[in-house]
Amino acid sequence: MNSNGQTAAHEGTLQVTPTQKRVARIRSEVVIDAPPAAVWDVLVDFAGHASWDPFLVKIDGVATVGSRLRVKFNNGMTLKPTLTEVAQGRELEWVGKLLVAGVFDARHRFELYPEGEKTRLVQSEQFSGLMLPLLKGTLRKTERDFRALNLALKARVEGGPTSPAAQPAS
Repeated sequence: MNSNGQTAAHEGTLQVTPTQKRVARIRSEVVIDAPPAAVWDVLVDFAGHASWDPFLVKIDGVATVGSRLRVKFNNGMTLKPTLTEVAQGRELEWVGKLLVAGVFDARHRFELYPEGEKTRLVQSEQFSGLMLPLLKGTLRKTERDFRALNLALKARVEGGPTSPAAQPAS
């Protein structure tokens, strides 16, 4: 928090916590100067991610429990996770796997908490599977990508249709 009592755009918490031999968690959060409904609308506008999201560069699907998404990441990989939780204005969660369950599995969550007229967005993911020990570098990059998504979402919600992620590089 700055001296004016406002949360700066760069503040957040990133953690990779090995909780068991083959489980890791990442968490990133940011406060967005808008109510949860406004944040939710941008978050679940999956087609719109292509115009502002530097991490999840394309998402096809609908925000309904049980539906399958097609998510393209900034590294070119595409996964097809299943939505396991959709609580309007509060929580969005999907579960995905690489190849088959147990090789590399991920549970990705977005949680929105009202803080007065603002929203605390918490993005987290739990990874597990046999390949986890081989993917430490990937998890470090994913930490940065979470932060970039959070800040781009913040810019999109607070600043309208133009955000840093949508700006061409100069």
